[in-house]
Parts: sequence; structure tokens; C-alpha cells
Amino acid sequence: MGSRSNPFGWPRWLWWSSAVLVLAIALTGLAQNLSSVARNSGLAERTARSGITSKAAPDAGPDWVRIVKVEPGSGADRAGVRVGDTVGRNLALRNGMLLPPGSEVPVDIIRDGRRVHLTYVVQPDNRPLTSENYLSVVAALGGLVTMAFGALVLIRGRRERAAILLGLLLVFVVGAGSFADTWGPTYTIGRLFDLLGLVAGSSSPYFWVLFCLEVSGARASRQQRLLVHALAIGFFVASVSITAWRINFATWAGLRPVAFYIGASATVLNQLAGYAIIAWNYRSNDARTRNRLKIIVLAFVAFLLSVLIGIGGITGLFGDATEPVTTAVIVARAASAGLLAYTILKQRLFDLGFAVNRTLVYGAVSFTLLASFGLAEWGVDHFVPEEWHESSLIISAGIAVGLFLSFHRLRDWIEHHIERLFFRSWHEAEAALTRFVESAGHFDQASALCEAFAKALSHFAQGAGVALYLREPDGSFRLETGELPGATMQVDQEDPAFALMRAEREPVELAGTHSAFSGEMAMPMLDQAALVGFVLLAGRPDGLHYRPDEIENMGWAARQVGLDLRALNGRELATQNARLTERNAWLEQEHERLIGILASGR
Repeated sequence: MGSRSNPFGWPRWLWWSSAVLVLAIALTGLAQNLSSVARNSGLAERTARSGITSKAAPDAGPDWVRIVKVEPGSGADRAGVRVGDTVGRNLALRNGMLLPPGSEVPVDIIRDGRRVHLTYVVQPDNRPLTSENYLSVVAALGGLVTMAFGALVLIRGRRERAAILLGLLLVFVVGAGSFADTWGPTYTIGRLFDLLGLVAGSSSPYFWVLFCLEVSGARASRQQRLLVHALAIGFFVASVSITAWRINFATWAGLRPVAFYIGASATVLNQLAGYAIIAWNYRSNDARTRNRLKIIVLAFVAFLLSVLIGIGGITGLFGDATEPVTTAVIVARAASAGLLAYTILKQRLFDLGFAVNRTLVYGAVSFTLLASFGLAEWGVDHFVPEEWHESSLIISAGIAVGLFLSFHRLRDWIEHHIERLFFRSWHEAEAALTRFVESAGHFDQASALCEAFAKALSHFAQGAGVALYLREPDGSFRLETGELPGATMQVDQEDPAFALMRAEREPVELAGTHSAFSGEMAMPMLDQAALVGFVLLAGRPDGLHYRPDEIENMGWAARQVGLDLRALNGRELATQNARLTERNAWLEQEHERLIGILASGR
């Protein structure tokens, strides 16, 4: 059985060993993406390729390749490597391995039946940065963001099985593949990175199937769970076999495209299996969970599309269209990550221990816009002809003004749609509460106003219990309306919450106040310095704490309704006094009439 700290129920040694493995994969993925950002942006010293192009040499064995091109002036050319040489596989020839400039590469060559040992030096890559480099930077930054989000899900949701599985998926997807392009690894470290990539890539299909079961099959039978676990193990074994065959044989036997197509087919089958599990359990879930499942499916369809486009680019399906393929992969992965983030943060797929707030969202948006502005300015400096800048200050000023105005409009547009996307329900709840408060002054009876306000406040608090107390003429407070577990008809006049409400004149969080009141919060209803009533509010049904803006809105509503109640009581007293005055006048008339009758009777 699982526990809160170990929801899978694994032995302690296996749990911590798995945590170390995940950390290793995350660190290698981090190194890979940081290395790509540094090299392709020019922030770090550029690496250079080996300067030779090879193809498989099956006649010489899987560990040998035949040289088909040598770049003139490269280190390999200077060392005497020639077209037609058969070269033993080494670190530099492993699938386009990138090396730091100045690295020495030893190679064994078979030429004219003789074995020759040569060592050449990798030359620096002095070619100018291209748009392909910038796309690589964007792709690497996207990988870093995905990994960071996966780590957040793992850390904050470590007590929930679905959160752990999704976090592992996100981290392993970024960590899968070869890490040969990190900063100058030795052969041994390179092979270790490849092994970690193999584990990450092969484990992702396993986690995907289990994740689909976890998010859709809350009431899945034991038979279904056993079947899905067996299916997940099958996908893991198949993925390991296909990946190992591709790395150790297919690349060198000229079957690389076939290997990638087989891998793509296995990925599609794995994704379809997950969708089938979701469809199997779809009708057993409530409407809100069904909506979450739809978004999850869309997110992973976008991710699958990015994988297939990437494989098509690697295998030459799209020809030389490198930049459009890279752009399409980036867009598809961004859409996938965005949908997942929306499902988790907004739709509450599982509890990460915090809710989306305006500060978090607008902070992320502002950072993205500033980063985009910086990249745009950098792009203008590098792509706009230099003579334009030097020929006229007007052109430079026009470029600056154009960037400022475009990003100003873009910021407004994004803020508007962010409000609609993330905070629409907040606006609707605030508008409903404001509308009620504005109508509160038109009630004719205090009891009706109290009952209506309790319902409006409960609706704003997503169904939380409410108890409204009013001050009696003798100074005590009596329960007027509402339903709150533990609320009593009379309250203790010496409760510490009374002093806090009078002193702070704001909603008081009852935790830590030593108050005997039920609920989570007490909101005063004041008339100048006098406490005419108060409202007790239970915690939110979803277990989350009330946001500061929610507390402010509810406190404002309580104060305004308190004033309206006071005014209504004043009107009721005035009406009552008028009736008493009228009755007194009538009684005086009757008294005089009776005296007259008695006097005339004498």
C-alpha cells in the first residue's frame, strides 16, 4: 500500500534509487539544453564538427564507416584523411558528434589493405549564426521550460500518483535521446549519457500508459489495472529493444530511416493505447473530469505531432526544409505544454498546493514579453544592414518606436486574453457579488436581506457554509440565517474574534486567534465604530485557501450590507414610530370621544 510520502508503495531503497535516476536524467537533459543555448546563441565558444562525412561500411563490420567527403582545410584534411578511407567508429563519428575546438581525435583507418593510425585536430566553427541557430535556441529554451515544469509537478505533487507520472513524463521526454552534444564529454561519459537517454526514452511509453489509467480510472477494477500494467511493461520492453537496435546496429547498417519509422510506429501505438484507456473509463467520470481528459488528449496529440514531424525531418521526408520543420516542432510542443499547464493550474487536474494568481500569470507574461523584446532588438542589430543604422538616425529611431508600439499593443492584447482565459470565472463571481451588493439597499425586510446575502456569499465562496449573526438590543449576537456546521444560536461575548474585528475592521482569519467560532473566517458588519453584526465563513470546499482578492471582496460586501441593514433597520424603526404615533393619535381621539360620551350621558 502507498503512503502520503510514497504513493506507489515501493520499498524505500527502490523509491530513493528511482529518485536518484530521475535526478541524473534531469541533470543530463539540463546540460544538453544549456549547451545548445550557449553554443547556438554565441554565448559560449562554438563547437565544430569533425569535418568529414561518412556512410555505413557493412563489408567492414558495424563498427566501421567509409569516408565520402572531407571538408577542405579541416583538421581531418590536414591530417591526411581521404575520401574512400574506411574508419573505425569512435567518439567523433558517433552520429555527428560535436566537439570543442582544438580537440584531438584519434582514428584507425584501413587504406589499400593497410591499417593506419592518425590523429587530427578539430577546427573552430567560424561560420556566422543563422536562423537555424536561433530556432535551436528557442527549442532548447522550450526544453528547459518543460523540464522545469515537470520538476515543479514532481516536487509539489509528489504525494499524488498522477502528478508523479506526469512529472516523470515531462522530465524524461526532455532527457531522452543522445547527450553527445554537451560540452566535450569523454567517450565513457558520452556512453553513460546515451544509456540515461535510452532509459528515459524507453520509460516514457511506460509512464504514459499508467498516467492515462491514473487520470481516467479512479474506480478502475483490479483486472483493468493488471492489464494496463502488463501493457505498460510490454511497451517498455519494445521501446528498449527498438532503441538499442537503432543505436547499435541500424545507424551503421544503413537502416537509419527504417529504424526511425519503426520507432515512430511504436510511439503512435503507445499514444493510441493511452487514448483507448481514457476512452474506456471516460463515461465513468463526472463532467468536470471529462473536460480535463479532453484537454489532456489534445495536449498529447500536439506532442505526438511534434514527434512525428521531427522524425520526418530526421529521415529526410521533408527534404531540406529544416527551418520550417524545426518551427513546426517548436509550435506543436509549445501548444502541448500550454494545454498541460492550463489543465493543471486552471482546471486543477491535481493539487499542486497553490492556485494560479494574477501576479504569477502576469509575471510570466511580462518576463516573456521582455525576453521577446530583447531578442527582437538583438535580431534587428544583427539582420538590419549596418549601413542603415549609420546612415540615418531617423531609421534607428523608427525601428525603436516600431518595436515599442508593437510590443505595447501586443501586451494589451495578451493581457486581455489572459484575463478571459484564466480569470473569467473570477470576474463573473466578482460581478455577481457586486450586483447583489448594489441591490441590497432596495430590500424591504432585514430578514430577507440577511438570507439573500448569506446565499450570495456562499455562492461566491464556491458553496462554503455561511452563518450571519446580528446584534440584539441587549448587546448579544444571535444567529439570523445561514448554515455552518458547529454554529450556535448565541455566541460568547468575550470571544477574541470580537476585539480583532472591532480593531482591524477587516475580515479576520480565525486560525491562530484562539477563537471558539466555527469556520475559517469572521467578517465584521460595522456602522462607524459599532459592530452591528458579523459573518462566519467556512473553508473552501476544494480545500484551498481564500485568495487575497476574494477576502477583500467578501469583506467589502459584508461592510456594505451591514450599512444597508443599519439603514433598513432605521427605516423600519421610522415606519414603526410613524405607526405608533398614528395609533397614539387615534387612541387620543378615541379617549376624547369616550369622555364626551360619558359626559353627555350624565
